[in-house]
Amino acid sequence: MSKKTFTVVGDSIPKGIITNDNQISLVKQNAVNIVEDYYKVTINNFSFYGQTLKRIYSKNILDQIITSLKQENTNYLIFSIGGNDADYNWQKVAEEPNKKQLPVTPIKEFKKILQKCITKLKNNNINVIITTMIPMDSTRYFENVISKKADKEKILAFLKQDLSNITRQHERYNMALIELAILNSCPIIDIRSQFLLNKNYRNYLCKDGIHPNEKGYKKIGNYIIKLTKSIFNKNHNRNNNKLEDLDEETKFS
Repeated sequence: MSKKTFTVVGDSIPKGIITNDNQISLVKQNAVNIVEDYYKVTINNFSFYGQTLKRIYSKNILDQIITSLKQENTNYLIFSIGGNDADYNWQKVAEEPNKKQLPVTPIKEFKKILQKCITKLKNNNINVIITTMIPMDSTRYFENVISKKADKEKILAFLKQDLSNITRQHERYNMALIELAILNSCPIIDIRSQFLLNKNYRNYLCKDGIHPNEKGYKKIGNYIIKLTKSIFNKNHNRNNNKLEDLDEETKFS
């Protein structure tokens, strides 16, 4: 009987980073920990603060993971990535706000790399799962992060005085994740919609507007548990906690 293994490759969100007044720390229970505790399994977490898909590919991180996995097992790899790829070097933007600026990983390159990663993993009999990106609060991100790094007025000039341009940029990369997942028949864990179903989704974000807070991580973890029962065990009874007790309201209210 083959063993199931689970690996997460991602950025600061699967790592469990929270921020408070620009101080970075780890949340006590991130989404990966919540799933691990519920199912009593170990999830290999290759997630790092500031991680990008471009860096994962250039550093051959997937090759290292593939080598470490046994082919006879049923192996799953979850991508939780994209936010840092979509971001800009804001200091550079402020220096030349009227010139075209490229994000950390331009969208065409992002999609090309993601396709290569999926193909490589599938060729090694690894099941690929892709999560959507959590929604951001562009106002918080601008006021509490970007404007602390670079000239506020020059950044606004680059954004054409419209902070929603940050959100739309973020959404382009989220849609790229969905597009590639569908093209390659990869299951999608739609974390983004779970946040947006709540009118007050910002209550689940840190002041920086891009990281979940403790409530946000709990929301992600509990939603993943609901979706993955069929992977782990439909009749799982190892934990006395009922999901109904853990879950939070997801209706649009």
